[in-house]
Formats: sequence, structure tokens, C-alpha cells
Amino acid sequence: MKKIRIDFFVYACFFALIIPLLIVVFALFYYTVHQNSEKYAEHMNSVAVSVASSAERQIKISMGYLKEVTVSMEHLAFGYALKRDRLFVYASTLDQDLSKAFSNVQISKGFLYYNSYTDYMYTNYHGTLSSTVLKELRSRLKGRVYKQESCFMSLPSLDPSCYLLIIRHQYGSIISVLDLSQDSLFRASEKDFEGMLYFGQNHLDTQDFCEVPINVIPVSLYYKLPKKNDLLQIDQTQIVLLIIIVILVCLTPTIWLIFYRQFLRPLQSLTEAFSIVSKGDHSYRIKETGIIKDLEVYCSGFNKMMNEIEEEKASSLQWQRKSYHQQMDVMQAQLQYLQLQARPHFYLNCLKNVDSLLKLERFDEAHELVLSLSVYIRHIFRDIRSLISLRDELHAVEKYIDLCKLLSRNTSLFLNLDNDCLACKVLPMSILTFVENCIKHGSADDDLEISISATLVHQNRKSFLSIVIENDGGPFELEVLEHLNGLDPSKVEYHNEHVGISNVRYRLWLVFREQAKLTFRNDDCRAVVEMLLPYEMEDVNHEPDDCG
Repeated sequence: MKKIRIDFFVYACFFALIIPLLIVVFALFYYTVHQNSEKYAEHMNSVAVSVASSAERQIKISMGYLKEVTVSMEHLAFGYALKRDRLFVYASTLDQDLSKAFSNVQISKGFLYYNSYTDYMYTNYHGTLSSTVLKELRSRLKGRVYKQESCFMSLPSLDPSCYLLIIRHQYGSIISVLDLSQDSLFRASEKDFEGMLYFGQNHLDTQDFCEVPINVIPVSLYYKLPKKNDLLQIDQTQIVLLIIIVILVCLTPTIWLIFYRQFLRPLQSLTEAFSIVSKGDHSYRIKETGIIKDLEVYCSGFNKMMNEIEEEKASSLQWQRKSYHQQMDVMQAQLQYLQLQARPHFYLNCLKNVDSLLKLERFDEAHELVLSLSVYIRHIFRDIRSLISLRDELHAVEKYIDLCKLLSRNTSLFLNLDNDCLACKVLPMSILTFVENCIKHGSADDDLEISISATLVHQNRKSFLSIVIENDGGPFELEVLEHLNGLDPSKVEYHNEHVGISNVRYRLWLVFREQAKLTFRNDDCRAVVEMLLPYEMEDVNHEPDDCG
């Protein structure tokens, strides 16, 4: 599998997250604005229906008042009167009654009273009626009507919003002049429609205008929504959100620059420092650390270690040559151990999985992953020169296995331990290194079983701790097996492969000398690693390593 640089990986992750996120935010914002426009159209439609209903309700009220008056004795007297003075008196009385009844009818504009028997017309209308309108009215209202009837007549020449509501009975007729544009709800809504709201009997261009019919008369309410851009209909809250989005977009390069200077560049400097030192230049020091505390600890620890190496090199001129090389090997082993700890890809992968689990609201799995990772990190960064109990080392192994399971690697661990073995002292990272190698070199698609057994054995009146690590991920290759078993434990070799195994072997020799043994073998299709360590018990007041 081709390896990629960490800077390219971070670039890809950053822009793969930021660009789609910005697109989604803008799309969501525009969708919200468009939905507001749709809601605005629905609201205006409901307003138009309310205006039409209000006008229809007042027309019904007017019709009811007129029908009541036309069956009254005053109307009959007006219809059968022959003299103009009597007609005037009866018409005035009817007008007073109707004016009082219509005081709450907003659309009423006046009344006309007509006696078809004498062709007499009494008007209480403040506008002007043309002779053509009056002539047409007289022609319609001629004759006697035995049953009450109603009719409707428009006045386009007078006012497009004015209509005549006519009720006839016997020889008398009452005409109510109605101006639908005087409805209070119509006047209140007219500004919202920007003048594109009116009553009429027909409209030529029905594609642009919407129609709401009035059921009691052959008139409809026509309206047209003002054409506005969706972005011009956003409210103050949406304007604030849009400004915040634009600011965030503008700040993205700045955020990336800060991230690069304070995290990525110091991390690149740390990786470059390890590469330079591994080539033999021990005078190299990291100058830029940034403001992140963890990276500062890494860099200062590297510089401090290199200073100690330089001090050891300067003072080793006074020692014997063998002692000088031995001290340098110790420091080089410590440097390799620190290099094994700096695994930014592994940590970024773990953090990426934590982020994914939190977004999916799988909080229990995220919590478990963070706990396992904290135990693993705490264990690998402890003092490598001190011994720990087998119990603590196996606890770190179990947490590492849990970590691999959470990272979608199906791995099983089986332990077979004597009761007296858990308190025995072992080197930190001694067992964990081989477990990591099992998982690293095993197939990612196959299930992996790892078994660890620990027993006490007695040789030459001395007690030893025997630790056997097996896995079914495949046996060692013959060349690798011969190479590993043929290594000199008193010398550490610096190669790109088997760095961890070489480091563990050399640290065993530094601590236990010839008393410790490390062997490798194959058992059918299983790779087997066996360690034989001097039996030492942990201190009574020792506290187990626990990050939980």
C-alpha cells in the first residue's frame, strides 16, 4: 500500500470537510429562503380568501336587510302611492330605516328607491349616476312583481368596484349601491399586494392573476402576487445568519493558516527531526514548537534527549571505549522507543473515528474508544527504565485489543495465566510490542486470534517467568525466523524493519543480561514468541495502571 505524507493527508481531510460543509450550508440557507417565499405566497393567498369572504359576508347582510324592508308596510305604501309628495315621504322613511340598519355595513354607498307605477325615483347617493344608467334601471324595473325577487347590476362606467343590488316587490324597488373596495380588510391588504388586488366580473389575463369567486354575486376577487427575488424576502434573523456564513467563509483561509502554523508545521518539524537524527546528525534541534502544549512536550523532549546524547558523547571520551558505545546504545534505544511512540497517522485515525461516532450519536462506543486510547497512550509514554507488573502490561494489551476492535479490526485475545504470575515484573511494552506486530502483519480482512500464556518454571534452583505469545495470522518466514533467532542480544540493530523487536530484545539484555531469553518459532500455521524472564515480584504498595 502506497504511503502518503501527513501534510497531504491533512490537506485532503481539511478541504474534503470544509468545501462540502460550506456547500451544504449555502444550499440549506437558500432552501430556507425559498421555503419562506412559498410560505409568503400561501399567506397572501389566505389573505385574498379572507378579503373575499369579508366582502361576501357584507353582501349577504345587505341582501338580508333589503329583503326585510321590501316586505314592510312602508315599502308597500311607497309602491302603491300615486302622488309625488306621498312618494317622497314614504321614500324618506324607508331611507332613514335602511341608513340606520346599514350603519355597520362598510361597503354601502347609498340607496335608490323606484316606483314603477309612477316612474318616480328617490336617490340617497352622493355620487353621480349618468342618464344612461338611470335609463337602463328604469327599463329593468318597469312593471309589477308579485313575488319578491333580487338582481345584480354592475356600473363599470361609474366605478369598477361599485355594484347595484336590487330587490323588487310589487311596484316598488330598492337599489343598494355597494362599493366593495370600501371593505376594511380589502383596504388593509391593498398595500401588501402593491395595487394588484381588485373586484371584477372577468379578467382577460388569467395566467398572471389568481381568482377568488364570491358565491352570492357574479363577481370575483382578482389578485397578483408581487414578483420578488427570494433573497430579497429574508428577515433580519436570516440576514444575520447570512453575514455569519460569509464571515466564516472569509475566515476559512485564516483558520487553515493558523492550523498549519500551530499544528501541521510543528508536526512536520518533529517528523523531519527524527529523519535527520536517524541519518546520524545528532546536532539537529527543533526550533519551532507552536502553541500546542502536547507538541511542545514532544519537541522539548526530543531536544532534551538530543542534548543528553551530546552530553554523553562529550563525557564518554573519559571512559573506556566499550562503556562509551554501551551508553550510546542505551540512548539510541531510548530514541527508537520515542520514535515508535510518535504515530500521528494512528492517532489521527483514532480521532477521526471518535468524530464519526459522535456525529452518529454512538456516544457509548465513542466513550469506550477514548478510554481505550487514553490507557494505550499512558502506557506507551511511561518510563521505559522501570519495571511494571504483568497485570499492568496485560491490561494495556487488552485496551489495545479493544482499540483495534473499535477501529473495525476483528481480533480476539485469550489469556492462560498462573495465579502467581500477575504480580511478576516485566519490561513495559515487552508483550504489547509483539501483540502490535501480530495485528500489523496480519491480514486486515481475516479474524485474528492471539493467545498469551504465563507460567512459572524452575531451572537450576532458580525461578523464571515463561511468557508465550501465539497468533494464527500465519507463521514466520524462514528467513525472518533465522534472522530473529540469530541476533546478538547485546547489540541493537537500526533497520526500518523489526525495530520494535530489536528494541525489546536489547532492553531485556540491558536489564536482565544473560538471564533473559527471547526465542521465535513456528507451530504449524501459528507464529510463536517466547520470553523467559527472571522471577521478580512487584512492590506491595504498587498501584495498577488505570486510566479509566
